[in-house]
Amino acid sequence: MRGKRFYAILIGLITVGIISVVVFRKQQEEKYVAFEGYEITAITDRVDDLYNEDKTDIVENIADDELEAIDKILFDLKEKDFSSKNEHHLKETTVEFMAAREMREIQREIRELFIEDEIIDQKVTMPQVEALKEKLDPYEATTLFFERNTTAIEDAHLQVTTITTAASFVADLFEEDEVVVRKDITREDEAEALELIKPIKNEVVKEELTNKIELVDIALTEMEEALAVEAELEALEEVKDSEETEESEEEVVEEEMEEAPAYTAPDNEWENSGSASNPWSTPRTPNSSGTETGSSSGRTRSSGGGSSGTQNDPYTERNEPDSAIEPTEEEEDTHFPVEDDEGEQEEPVPSIPEIPEEPTDPVDSEDAAEPDPENIEEP
Repeated sequence: MRGKRFYAILIGLITVGIISVVVFRKQQEEKYVAFEGYEITAITDRVDDLYNEDKTDIVENIADDELEAIDKILFDLKEKDFSSKNEHHLKETTVEFMAAREMREIQREIRELFIEDEIIDQKVTMPQVEALKEKLDPYEATTLFFERNTTAIEDAHLQVTTITTAASFVADLFEEDEVVVRKDITREDEAEALELIKPIKNEVVKEELTNKIELVDIALTEMEEALAVEAELEALEEVKDSEETEESEEEVVEEEMEEAPAYTAPDNEWENSGSASNPWSTPRTPNSSGTETGSSSGRTRSSGGGSSGTQNDPYTERNEPDSAIEPTEEEEDTHFPVEDDEGEQEEPVPSIPEIPEEPTDPVDSEDAAEPDPENIEEP
């Protein structure tokens, strides 16, 4: 009985010793874990301070010194052996720290795109903006950070596009040396360039492009003045050509008038004018004068003897003179005035009148013209 009790007590003591050792080790391990957790917990709290409460955004004004201190502590902890739990906890803390530091860097680069609020820097290029957008895409889960910086990138993208489009259009208005203005540009091109420049927010870029457009305006003004002078010269040349044409036409008309034959009056013109109006008409012959005298005397003398003697007087009927002698064709051609080249009439050269033929029975006196009373037939 004693033996059994002894063994029972011994087994109990051994069990209590084993349990005590296990508990002690566990307590020591918990203390060690607690100590490890304290270091990790401390660094985790400092990393959490880089975010807002919901971890949807990083805080403002994170100091570089703080980031360097946290980075150094994490690096030292990686060199130690931790329990699996603390090791996992340390990895999570390290990832959050790296994300916060990267987000801060992205936000800094995005803000450097602008020289002032909502005014893009003129040195910013489109590849630079697109690269920042690619860096921002993985942080879509941090909603506030992502939305804020996405808005800034879109604004930068728009402003860079506006500046690039306007600068490219203005550059196309010049030759390759970017000094001489192209000669085929118009006022419409100038107006379009000004419309592209207007939305630019960067005043420096806007002023530079506007100054170039002023050069374009000066060049266009000079072109317009040159065209106006050219148009005036063309108008003067047209007037001069018109005057020369008129002068040549007048010369042709004068030559035609010189080459045209002299004007010949028709026969009826001389007949209508009568011999009395022609100062160069053929003079009357003595026969005409004598006959008229004789006729007048015969009519006077026979007036006492009756009217029958006058009516049957053969000499009166035969020797009745004509009122005028019609000119011949040669006289018409000679006496008619001739027009010169200027349309004025020249005085005709008087022709020597032909000597009329002497009458076969001249009448020298009034008695010769009287009829013989013996030869007068009685009615």
